[in-house]
Amino acid sequence: MQQDRQERVVFDRLTALLAIVFLAPILCARAMQAKWRTGRVFDRQTQVDGQHAVLRFAGIPRGRNLALVLNVAAGSLAWVGPPVLPAHRRRRVGDLPLSGLRPGLVSVWRLRQLTGSEYDERPVHASYPNHTLKQSLAIVLRFLVARCFSVSANASQPDSFSILGVKIANLTIVDSLKRIDDAIDKGQPTQFAFVNPDCLNKACKDVAYISTLQSLPTVFADGIGIRIACKQLGIGLKDNINGTDLFPLMCESASRQGHSMYFLGGSPGVVDQMSEKLQARFPDLVIAGCRHGYFSDEETDDVIDEINASGADILLVAFGAPKQEIWLTTHHDSLSPSVRMGVGGLFDFYSDRISRAPRWLRDIGMEWTWRLLQEPGRMWRRYLVGNPLFLWRVRQEARVQRRVEPVTRYQENGVALHSAVLRYKSRYFFWTLAVQIGYALKRLMDIIVSMLALMVLSPLLVVTACLIKLESPGPLVFSQTRVGQYGRYFTMYKFRSMRCDAEDVKQQLMEQNEMAGGVLFKMKDDPRITRTGRFIRKFSIDELPQLWNVLNGSMSLVGPRPPVPSEVDQYSMKDRRRLDVKPGITCIWQVSGRSEITFSEQVELDVDYIESHSVLTDVKILFKTIPAVLLGKGAY
Repeated sequence: MQQDRQERVVFDRLTALLAIVFLAPILCARAMQAKWRTGRVFDRQTQVDGQHAVLRFAGIPRGRNLALVLNVAAGSLAWVGPPVLPAHRRRRVGDLPLSGLRPGLVSVWRLRQLTGSEYDERPVHASYPNHTLKQSLAIVLRFLVARCFSVSANASQPDSFSILGVKIANLTIVDSLKRIDDAIDKGQPTQFAFVNPDCLNKACKDVAYISTLQSLPTVFADGIGIRIACKQLGIGLKDNINGTDLFPLMCESASRQGHSMYFLGGSPGVVDQMSEKLQARFPDLVIAGCRHGYFSDEETDDVIDEINASGADILLVAFGAPKQEIWLTTHHDSLSPSVRMGVGGLFDFYSDRISRAPRWLRDIGMEWTWRLLQEPGRMWRRYLVGNPLFLWRVRQEARVQRRVEPVTRYQENGVALHSAVLRYKSRYFFWTLAVQIGYALKRLMDIIVSMLALMVLSPLLVVTACLIKLESPGPLVFSQTRVGQYGRYFTMYKFRSMRCDAEDVKQQLMEQNEMAGGVLFKMKDDPRITRTGRFIRKFSIDELPQLWNVLNGSMSLVGPRPPVPSEVDQYSMKDRRRLDVKPGITCIWQVSGRSEITFSEQVELDVDYIESHSVLTDVKILFKTIPAVLLGKGAY
């Protein structure tokens, strides 16, 4: 043991010196700031054992604790040890066996404080003399993980807070026990409940359950998920009040004060086995009675009579949420125990039917992983789907609270209005997800079809190129700047079907434009078109090079036809709706009359497509394009 202590001292001082070298510029800057602001560099603070004094930088709180690394290098502190506590904490830990132990920057007590489970320090401190270097490193690693769940020390700690429409009491474990004792002393029937992420997910969909929770005077925060939610909301959660940790403290308190308990729920035999183990652990505990939870509705009155006849002060019901809370509320007036509490699967743990996670796993807030490994078939949906869904709902609630804070205080049919807003947000999220998946499938179809078409139609492309070259000198492919999605310019490719001076001649022919509206230019007997061009335009062969545009992502197979910039300049704001999606090789109006349809009708058809398009719609339009192209109807 002495050798282990010496190894830890050497390790602590050596790593502290390395940290000082690495942090030297920051430490010097913070020391100069302290000297300039306060006239001194350090503040000295005496610890509970009266032997160790801790140095911190003077001045503002930010960066004060950086000086603690100097204490480690000097040997007055350790990296891992009993917590660094000021003298005013002597009331709580002054009688613990700390003699000869150096306080630590990292402690198991502080680790458990981060996850809200520092209920008893004594066995923790008593174990430090036996810690090896390996165990100390493990504590540091667990501490770093637990830091991820911690809230800023400056976070507010209100007496209560609301998550997903449920008011949750922000209590320490001591305060929770006091509320239970006060309810018994007053003789006033009081129902308590625990909520974890799974409970609140159920409450979002169950009006009876959320109404029950909203009617209760005290709802306890249970589980690391609630702590993470509080971190998102900027709330400092005092303690993690879960039934499994609270229960033995309740039994101890009941034994001391002579309060009796009745246990209802669990499988046959489980509750009896738990009662035997509790009686052995707490000999003075008065167990007024117990009964399994497998009884019919017709037997309910007999069960209630049995509970009342037992004279129990505390009734624990283990039906699982939300059944246990709703059952207790429904029979509130019929039951006589002062304290009624739903405890979920508590009886399974204390009957040893299901083992609890190791303490080190509970210290870092990962007990749920142990449950998942024990019952993956039953728990995977609750944890792997439910936990992320809960945190997403909390994030949405935080957004709603920031935007519509005054509105969320009103109630509708017993359910908070912001819960309705969250349901809308949830539907909007899944709708957006479906739209994004649709866009991804559309792009995948564009890539596959355009690649296959280029390969299959390559002989036709070669023949067309030869005919164009033989009839008219100039480039084979006509490239032109077009306007794509959201007004972005791109280069569109077509087989050249006109003379090389077609754009110059166009200005002379504008008065002969046959397209209604004046935005598009079309002539049935356009003198600029070559003989080969007239043929390939009739059967849309000139559009085939646009398959390359589809492949590179500037166009799609189906979508509004891409306009030239001069046409867009004449668009009204209503017409610009056509630019909300990628342009396409074919579209709904091309299979409905092509050039015979007026521009305003084209816009309306394009907008209808934009608002209702899907992969199935695109497939239908592609199949309709084939006969439209072969018949050449409306093309010139």
